[in-house]
Amino acid sequence: MKMPTKDELIRLQEIYRSDKKIGEALGGIPEYLVAYWRRKKGIPKPTFAKYTETQIRELWERYGDDFHCGRELGISKAAFYSWRRRYNMKEKPQALKLEQLELRFGWETKLGSNGVYLEFYQTACQKILSASSNKQTVQPGDAIRVVPDLLILPAAGHISVDNPKFARRVWWVEYPNSLTNSINTNETEHLLSSLADLYHQGLIMPNQLVATSIPELTAMGAYSVAVVQIPEEYIGAALEGAVEIVVPQIIKVTISGKMTRELSVVDLLGFYIQQLTGETFRDKMIEFTGLGMEKLSGADKMALCAMMRMAGAESAFCLFDESTRRSLAHFIKVKDKILYSDKTAHYESEYLLNTVGLANYIFRNGDLHVPTEVSEAGTIKPDVVFIGGMCGGTESTLKILADLVRGQKINKSCSCYISPLSQLDFVTALKKKSILTLADFGCQILPPGMNLENFLQNGSVTGTVLSVPDFCSNDLYEGEIIFASAQTAIRSAEAGKIV
Repeated sequence: MKMPTKDELIRLQEIYRSDKKIGEALGGIPEYLVAYWRRKKGIPKPTFAKYTETQIRELWERYGDDFHCGRELGISKAAFYSWRRRYNMKEKPQALKLEQLELRFGWETKLGSNGVYLEFYQTACQKILSASSNKQTVQPGDAIRVVPDLLILPAAGHISVDNPKFARRVWWVEYPNSLTNSINTNETEHLLSSLADLYHQGLIMPNQLVATSIPELTAMGAYSVAVVQIPEEYIGAALEGAVEIVVPQIIKVTISGKMTRELSVVDLLGFYIQQLTGETFRDKMIEFTGLGMEKLSGADKMALCAMMRMAGAESAFCLFDESTRRSLAHFIKVKDKILYSDKTAHYESEYLLNTVGLANYIFRNGDLHVPTEVSEAGTIKPDVVFIGGMCGGTESTLKILADLVRGQKINKSCSCYISPLSQLDFVTALKKKSILTLADFGCQILPPGMNLENFLQNGSVTGTVLSVPDFCSNDLYEGEIIFASAQTAIRSAEAGKIV
């Protein structure tokens, strides 16, 4: 091939930026030959910025938020801030300022980013349901048929799948319908191991839709997964390829502030319910966001989402943030575009919770609808303390508990049992000597993965039980069950009364 002119090489360099891509554009010319042409024509090696001013400006004018813009490029919030400062973009886009002044109801259309097509102002959950139902938009109360990205069902007595195409969407979890009487049952660990397999195999990602008949799986909402519950009698119909649901009303809860080590998401739930009422969010989807949520770990978010389901919410969903990305980094690398709620999306109601002044709460009779501040609960002496499950058995929680009771001894009038959430949490807590400290305090260490129902089926459990919140049948235990955070539970075991 004839050597291109200097002007032509400069033009190609501006378009393709590298010798390799220039060679490919010229019909498969080797990279070293393009480099030789450059040197002969006196053209230096290209030094272009990774992101052009046009790219940065387009994203900034579309979102007006460093975090969301950074997610589009796969960089951090601080990195995108540096790029726009480099191009002297300091003011918030004028279009977004005016947009925030308009009153929106959620079903109005908006001009697309390319200036041609129309979209709708929607929440992230509505966008997921719209995509799964092949509709342009969905509104609360709409009856729709959705095709879930994954259908998670109990393994016991499962139905055969005749449709091989849909069979790849079904995941059978070792989660027996009937509980055994063995104290060694570790159903929670089996469930969590199955979830870890889902992420490792790339079967589930943020902003996907999961349908399940297992209520504990609402906790997957912590990783920006929309979870819909289907009754067991509808499983056969769901296996045919689609699930019929009614779009729930969505409530937005913005959390600000940071919780201290003496507090947990259990206390956050108590504060939330005390400020509102159980009817406020019953049968509704809760969308959590805010800087306070970004400071929570993935395990804390899972516990919060699971407890919202226990308290009567339809499901819970945490918007994707930096802590979500860090938590998922142990399983997968998120490459797909992340969906976010439009800033002018319509919600049934919106609430702002500040963790400043947050106190410890308990829930009498295992009822998550009636929280009581510990300072106002009076003298309550628990006989048995159980700490485990998603709300108390994580390695990070065990580390906090060990720090709280180091050098102390359990009260003689109380017994304390601890079950690590999984075998990994157990091994990690052993390495960090958290288990040793808790055993020295007087706790009895149970097999990993036990839940409250497993524990209560042990015939030796009598008296008042103080436990972290967990799914439990109301008629399973005759004595009183009190829910509290793991921190409150361990301090109460030390004092012999709830403190």
